[in-house]
Amino acid sequence: MKLVDRTFAGLAEKPPSQTFFAALYQHFALPEAWRVFDDVLPALETLSARGHKLGVVSNWDERLRPLLGRLGLDRFFSEVIISCEVGAAKPDSRIFRAAAEKLAVAPGAILHVGDSLEADVQGARKAGWEAIELRRAGEKARERTPGVISSLRELVA
Repeated sequence: MKLVDRTFAGLAEKPPSQTFFAALYQHFALPEAWRVFDDVLPALETLSARGHKLGVVSNWDERLRPLLGRLGLDRFFSEVIISCEVGAAKPDSRIFRAAAEKLAVAPGAILHVGDSLEADVQGARKAGWEAIELRRAGEKARERTPGVISSLRELVA
């Protein structure tokens, strides 16, 4: 909360912790606050059908598990590893090690797909995982770059 207050310093009379932060925090626990991209469900269904063990490694908080359930996504994941529970956030290798242990899979046999070059790709590779950056259309101009996809459709193709 201190970070949010510092971020808004000088922009509002009262800090967010004294005004709107609680409502905003609760709002982002609701499925209506999120958009599941069109490629997500087909990719998860295909990967699950192919027998892949799927997990989530996220820099988030205790709202994630119930949110995944409300979005209908939790059924695809055998493990959900959250930074607030591990005590380390991506790109820290500890969160990736914790995930590999929970998944019971050797680091070199895990592929991590994420949208942050530093936190996801570099963090995963530092932990000995394979990694792909998901750079959706409209983010950064994308050329055909090895290790970069613009849709999860490319992952299952």
